[in-house]
Amino acid sequence: MHTTIKLDCLPYGFTFEAQRHTEETHLLPLPPRTMGNTSIRDAVIEVIRFVNYNDEDMGSPVFTFDDHIPVVKSVFQDVLSKKSGGDNSMKINVFSLSELLFHLKNATMEHATVRTNTIPFASVYLAESYLERGTFAFCEGLPCDFHQEIDRVQHCSQTKIRVWAYSIIHYCARDLGIEFIQGKHAPMDSLEVPQFKLPDPPESVFTAATDFASEVGQSSYSHVTRYTTPGSNTGPGSIASSSRAFSDDFPQLSDHFKRRGKGRGNLV
Repeated sequence: MHTTIKLDCLPYGFTFEAQRHTEETHLLPLPPRTMGNTSIRDAVIEVIRFVNYNDEDMGSPVFTFDDHIPVVKSVFQDVLSKKSGGDNSMKINVFSLSELLFHLKNATMEHATVRTNTIPFASVYLAESYLERGTFAFCEGLPCDFHQEIDRVQHCSQTKIRVWAYSIIHYCARDLGIEFIQGKHAPMDSLEVPQFKLPDPPESVFTAATDFASEVGQSSYSHVTRYTTPGSNTGPGSIASSSRAFSDDFPQLSDHFKRRGKGRGNLV
């Protein structure tokens, strides 16, 4: 379900804010030049019929972002109160979409049938951050024709709703062993990115001494790389051998360190 709202006028004092918002986001024309044919009341009634398709006496939950919840509730209450003459017997429950994803992921992990490379969210805020990425926002076939033509697909409400759905499916459905169908569980042109694990680098240890042994010619800065190869020496003797090798390879620097003596800024 997707429609464009027709507005006759803007509330008094909101013209500048509405102009700024539309220029920065969706670029829909403002009243009286709106391009829609559907009133807010008709659109809300259509949404109510959609979510209450199975049970007309009980309002199904509606999910949106946390900062959108007060706005969505206000629109529903305003339309329902006018429809019923002030006696609003039907209540629309509006909940957080990020909390839905947070608990849904925990549930799918608990009943997982296959192992995946995804993990549960540590908090609701991380779930909301995941949804805000817009992983599938620029896939083909998601936006309406208007936003496709003006290249504002990421601000199209139809795109946002579909991206939310695809993102939740992408993160949760694989735990249950669901085989994805392009165009149903993911956009038609989405490609699965293979996951590569880089090999762990060898352990590197840097040491610095605050005292110089002038008679040995040992450097205050030595670098030891520990490789787990057969017969390799990874004990303290490897540090001394590295320092002696430094003295042999760079005799001028070794003489410089000897002349500096003790207690004069030995750390390099």
